[in-house]
Amino acid sequence: MLSKFEEYIYNKYLKLSRNGKPFKYRKDFSKISDEIVVYLNKISKFLDTYKTVDLDTFLEAPFKIYENEGYVPLQFYCTQKARKAYTIYKQQKQLYYTDSDEHIDKIKESLKFIYKFCKENNKKISEYLTIENQSYPVFLQHLKENIIDIYVIYGFKDYQKIIESIPVDIVMLMYENLYKDIEDCYSKYVTSKRCRNTVTTGIKRLEGLSQ
Repeated sequence: MLSKFEEYIYNKYLKLSRNGKPFKYRKDFSKISDEIVVYLNKISKFLDTYKTVDLDTFLEAPFKIYENEGYVPLQFYCTQKARKAYTIYKQQKQLYYTDSDEHIDKIKESLKFIYKFCKENNKKISEYLTIENQSYPVFLQHLKENIIDIYVIYGFKDYQKIIESIPVDIVMLMYENLYKDIEDCYSKYVTSKRCRNTVTTGIKRLEGLSQ
C-alpha cells in the first residue's frame, strides 16, 4: 500500500518521464505492481531521511544530467547514481540561474535560516561563518545539506580569509567542492543584479535586526 506522498512522487515522475507528451495522472493505485511499490517506498524513505533534498530537483536531475540516455526507470532513484545526479544538477542550477525567481527565493530562505540560527545560538549575524560545531565550521554542514545557498557566503566580510583558515581535510570531509564552487560562482555573483542585491541588503538588514 502506498502513502499519499508516494502516490504524489509517482505522478511527478510520470509527468517527467513523458517528456512533455500527453499523459494522465494515475488515480487508482490498487493494481500497481509490487515492484513499483518497493521502489516508491525506498524513494520516500530516502526523502524522509534527507529532508533538505528537493523532490522536484531530485526527480528532474537524471533527465537533465543523463538526457542523452533517454528513458529513466523509476528504480534509478534508489541508486547512489541518482544522488550523484542530484548533487551535480543542484550545483549546475546554482551556477547558471543566478537571478532566477527560484534562486532568489532560495537566498531569502537561506537568510531567514541564518538569522534564526544565530539568534538561537546567541551569535551576531557577522559571526555566522565562524560558528563551530565540535571541530568544523557549521556553515559547511549547512551548505552540504543544502540548507543555505552558497551565494550568501559572499555577503559576509572576510569570507575568503575564513575559508582559507579552515583545514583542507575538514573542507574535503564536509563540502569537498567548496573551493571550486566559491570561485565559479563569484563572477556570476558580481555581475548579477537581483542576486547580489538580495544578499547584500538582506545581510545588512539582518545585522540591524540582531543588534
